[in-house]
Amino acid sequence: MMREDKFTPDQLSQGAFFALEQAGQLLMDAALLFQNRRWSSALVLSVFCLEELGKSDILIEKAKTALGGEPVTSSMREQRF
Repeated sequence: MMREDKFTPDQLSQGAFFALEQAGQLLMDAALLFQNRRWSSALVLSVFCLEELGKSDILIEKAKTALGGEPVTSSMREQRF
């Protein structure tokens, strides 16, 4: 049987913060690439930025779930959103 780790609201919120921070870094790098006419690379980093924003949103929703008393476990990594 697989061990399921439970995540606290604080852990989930911290993960959301880190994802937002990473999104900001990717966006700044994308802007620099765009300014230097590196269009394709700027686009790719912009898409990665959007993925990090989505991850942050999911983690915030999971933190709300955990605050409501429902367990959020590591087995949820397998779920599709």
